[in-house]
Amino acid sequence: NGVRKQASDCRMKFSYKFSNLCGSVYKSGNVLFTPDGNSVLSPVGNRVTLFDLVRHSSQTLPFENLKNIATLALSPDGKCLLSIDEDGRALFVNFHKRVVVARHHFKKPVRCARFSPDSRYLAVSHGAHVQVWFTPSMIMQFRPFQLLRTYTGQYDDVLTLDWSADGLFFAAGSRDMTVRIYSLHPIRGYMPLTLTGHRNHVVGVFFATDRDSGEPTVYSLGKDGALFVWKYRQVETPAFRKAAKKLVSTLRRRQEQEEEEEEEEEQEDAESDSDDEEDESDESEDEDEEEEEEESEDETKEEDDDPNSMSNSNQDEKRAAASLTAQQRATVCKLVHPLARGTFSIGDKHYFHQQHAKIMCAALHRPSRAQASSSSSSSPSSSSSSSNNNNNNNNNSSERKQQAATLQACVLVVGFSNGVFGLYELPDFNNIHTLSVSRQKISTVAINNTGEWLAFGAEKLGQLLVWEWQSETYVLKQQGHFFDLNAIAYSPDGQLVVTGGDDGKVKLWNTTTGFCFVTFTDHSGPVRAVEFSPTGNVVFSASLDGTVRAFDLVRYRNFRTMTSPTPAQFVSLSIDPSGEIVVAGSLDPFDVYAWSLQTGQLLDVFAGHTGPISGIAFNPSDALMATSSWDHSVRIWDVFTRKASVETLQHPTDVLAVAFRPDGKELCSAALNGKLYFWDVYNAKLKSTIEGTRDIRGGRRSTDVRMASTATHSTAFTSVCYSSDGRCVLAGGNSKFVCIYEISHKILLRKFQITQNRSFDGLLEHLNSKYMTEAGALDSIDDVDSDDNSDVEDRIDRSLPGAKTGDFSSRKTKVIARTKSVRFSPTGQQWAAASTEGLLIYSLDETATFDPYDLDIEITPDNTMKVLNEDKKYAQALVMGLRLNEAELLRRCVEATPYKDIALVVNSLPHHHIGKMIEFFADALRESRHVQFYLMWVRSLLTNHGAFVQSHANKLMTSLRALQQSLKQQQHDLSDMFQANKYMLQYLASVKPSRSDGGGRDEDDDEVTGNVSDDSNKIGNDNQPSKKQKRS
Repeated sequence: NGVRKQASDCRMKFSYKFSNLCGSVYKSGNVLFTPDGNSVLSPVGNRVTLFDLVRHSSQTLPFENLKNIATLALSPDGKCLLSIDEDGRALFVNFHKRVVVARHHFKKPVRCARFSPDSRYLAVSHGAHVQVWFTPSMIMQFRPFQLLRTYTGQYDDVLTLDWSADGLFFAAGSRDMTVRIYSLHPIRGYMPLTLTGHRNHVVGVFFATDRDSGEPTVYSLGKDGALFVWKYRQVETPAFRKAAKKLVSTLRRRQEQEEEEEEEEEQEDAESDSDDEEDESDESEDEDEEEEEEESEDETKEEDDDPNSMSNSNQDEKRAAASLTAQQRATVCKLVHPLARGTFSIGDKHYFHQQHAKIMCAALHRPSRAQASSSSSSSPSSSSSSSNNNNNNNNNSSERKQQAATLQACVLVVGFSNGVFGLYELPDFNNIHTLSVSRQKISTVAINNTGEWLAFGAEKLGQLLVWEWQSETYVLKQQGHFFDLNAIAYSPDGQLVVTGGDDGKVKLWNTTTGFCFVTFTDHSGPVRAVEFSPTGNVVFSASLDGTVRAFDLVRYRNFRTMTSPTPAQFVSLSIDPSGEIVVAGSLDPFDVYAWSLQTGQLLDVFAGHTGPISGIAFNPSDALMATSSWDHSVRIWDVFTRKASVETLQHPTDVLAVAFRPDGKELCSAALNGKLYFWDVYNAKLKSTIEGTRDIRGGRRSTDVRMASTATHSTAFTSVCYSSDGRCVLAGGNSKFVCIYEISHKILLRKFQITQNRSFDGLLEHLNSKYMTEAGALDSIDDVDSDDNSDVEDRIDRSLPGAKTGDFSSRKTKVIARTKSVRFSPTGQQWAAASTEGLLIYSLDETATFDPYDLDIEITPDNTMKVLNEDKKYAQALVMGLRLNEAELLRRCVEATPYKDIALVVNSLPHHHIGKMIEFFADALRESRHVQFYLMWVRSLLTNHGAFVQSHANKLMTSLRALQQSLKQQQHDLSDMFQANKYMLQYLASVKPSRSDGGGRDEDDDEVTGNVSDDSNKIGNDNQPSKKQKRS
């Protein structure tokens, strides 16, 4: 029972959940802006990351596709998110709640998906067809996806879609170089319009409205750099003629009905002779009506059977359209949609001329009516306003007109294959802005609702940019590692993570915001190990280029470079607890080098291993260093005595990683046989062993001839790390799993699967035989003739023969899912893994914070005042006031606390109440006259809980800014009042009182003058008074 209880406690303590993906910002697919224009949605592998551009934070949504995401679609109302992967499998997500509502398989790859403007319909490309679906409900139900209609007519894959403003028509651009305009619902006589003329694939098509005539306009972009402007021209289309014929027939029927009613009235007025005659007349009328109906049916049948009926009906329609009056023609125009009663013809042709660069993506910003009206309307000044305000309004009128003219024009953003984007004003095709933002082609582009921010994604570089074109500044500029992540390390406070990759870059990430804020590019080879100094202001990195570099986090520069006497490739790194000695192990030769950080000189070389040095770790409490090697041993060295290895710990196989427990009394080593060995450091005895082969074994790779249960390539841990309390160990390796073990009872607490992405190799336990051919797996066959490699530059293979690492976008084999490094945060709240997808961060769920006051029914305002006044339990009363969340009660609890007990009360506050207290002080300092008293509270709060405030600065930023504004306002008011009172008192002290007898001063006058001068001296040294004191 004791073992079970401890295990359950450890599970509760280590109930980590995936929280963020930091090491990568964009992989493939399209980026989107949210409807408010303040956030960007970016597909990162099989996940979606939300970048908040206002709060400067990122969040990875808690769901995964089965493969890399190819298309994203967000409804205009911001409620629905559709995520579609490479194979056409879709997730329908409630965007506000971040919950997957439905799943669907489109059976084919989807290249484009768009919601209708009213969010009722969803159009997706389905090969050469377009499918329109009803938008699923937010309530889970059976078969939520209902197909409305499938639209055909294209001869190749549909690449782009766009809806008209009213959502009744949509345009589809295809690889067959044509654009077709479909109607959502069938319209009698309407045939889809086909717009031809492009000489390459149509990569963009957009609906717009001509600002001069108000007629609809269509813009289409070809991949060869041509922009066609299709002007609307009203003609007598079949739909118009059928509507005209229907109107004419309706008018005739009405006229006939009116004549019949007049005849009936005349017959009723006339006197009838007998009832028999009336009955005979009724029967004759019924017979006449039946004969007319039979004749009409016979006529319709004859028209259907007659081959010349179609030509006759067309002639009738033309006659009906020609016989319309002006008023009737206007009525028909109201009944028929503008797109159905006209056609499009090429009005203008524009070419971008970007040095033979091709168009890769495009986006159009249409001016909204609200923006145009608000910008064009100028509010007149009131009659009581001053002349200065009137002059300002007159001066700003011209600027408002210019802004209105700009907003009324469409803005087109185009991304080219040479990394250049252009901003153009339509329909005049004026080049507003052109800039090179990347060295590779721009894969996707998006523009927010206001037209101010532009988002770009570069697939080959993994780069995401948000550019504000008016001020020409970057709102966001993020880029992950171009190749694999090899090493990670946490800062001492757990706020920063440093990563090193095969691209030779060292990046620093903020774990709270998820952004990379500095990148060091000094290394010329892959970085294999990184570490923080104990003080947290220096970052160290070891690379295969033969250097160990130290980077200053204050000035952000490389201030020390350490090398070996002979060329060496460094693969492991460690820093001693004092931060003065830097130690690195090499791949060849098999030596360990030690340098002084102050001078950069080589202090010693530790020789003795006969294989590459796979890991180095310093004892946190003693001057001992442990090194692991492929020579089946772990050696413990005394660094400061210049002796040989103190102990040698032998293993049956190669040792891949080593780590000390935080107290320095235990050592953990990971071997190639999949076992974790735990050693007593000072006695050099093996304490226990954990068998992790079954736990770490992953799936079957596409090139394996064995089953996953018998494979040997992913059965060992390559990285280990102790938890902050030393009770558990975190281990990861060349597998899709990361394991947490409880050491004392050798129990597997949790096993995390780092990804569900089947685009990686080694995910599935069993392979499907239909994807295997005689030449190997279908995914490993190089399809040169595919549509994605239609350009010559995309078919060039720039990789070296036999190279296993290189450009991930051009590799012929799948990337293997694995973990190269794992680390616990020093605070114990997080752990991170350097995986194939990027930097994965898992954190504890802080939302389920237990507070006994939540369950107490005795919390009332009366009981709070009783605890405050009678029991004098100020801390308990303050927490009860925070729970009740009443401002007046909270003010009483704060002001009733003696100033001597402020520090004690603040120190006992739970962390989840800090935000409420900061908000309360921000509001209280605006109105209260107890300035010094509240300043004592604020200083004590920030002093005792400064670490928490710093770690959660992103969440508390709004409250902190409000507090800062209140303090600045108080400082401004008090300083002005102090200066005024000071000069007034000095003036009063310098003025001599007048005497009635013209002689000297009275004793009373002396007393008054002396008191005033003394008060002036005191006021000059005292704290600043408040506003109410000034009024009194």
